Order: sequence, then C-alpha cells, then structure tokens
Amino acid sequence: NQTVRATVTLGGLLPECDCVDNASETGPVAGFPEPILVDEFGRLAPDDIRARLDAFFLELQNNPTNQGYIINYGTSAEIATRERLITNHIAFRQFDRSRITLVRGGNLGTGPSTKLYRIPPGAENPTP
Repeated sequence: NQTVRATVTLGGLLPECDCVDNASETGPVAGFPEPILVDEFGRLAPDDIRARLDAFFLELQNNPTNQGYIINYGTSAEIATRERLITNHIAFRQFDRSRITLVRGGNLGTGPSTKLYRIPPGAENPTP
C-alpha cells in the first residue's frame, strides 16, 4: 500500500481570467488482493476433516464473491481418498460445487495434508 500524487495543469486560459489553472490530490493505492489461507491440516479422522470443511464453507458463505481453493497433498491414493471425502461433504451440505476448485499438490512424503484457501476477486490462485 502506497500513496500517489496526481497534478493537473490547464493551458489555454485567457489571461484576464482569474482562474486556478492547476490542482493536485494525493490518494492511497491498494495492492493486489492475495489468497487467504483459511486452514491447513494433515492426517485427521474423517469427522474432524468434515468439521474443518464446515468452517471453510461458512467462511465462503460470509464472502460470497470469493472462491474456495483446496490443495491436497499425498500419494495418489491418499489424495483420491481425501478428494472423495471433500466432494461427498460438499454434496451432503449442498454447497455450490462451482465455487470450489480441487488441486492435486503432489506427494511431499509427509502423508496426506490439505490447504484450504479463500480467493478474493482479482487474486491469483496459490501454487502447490
């Protein structure tokens, strides 16, 4: 976040005109929005994962212009199992599936893990 100063000068005014020929103003410049890491977890019982997903869905409901972005890590089998749990829970809660993107992050060698992001409009998606 920074500020910027803009100045405008008018030319061609008549000499007999007692007019102001310039003005300046300073204002803030906002940075680009960033993805927001809402939650991150490793190996958990399925009910604990569902509880975290419920909190994530609430976060998205409270920010209706944002998208959900979920990165799952682990072996192919671990990721598939976690994706199935997430997809089933989205359907069970009747959450709008089009608001959530699932991404396979690969195997970090540490077992299954998941990152839940809220993506504001204009923000870039995080990379796994």
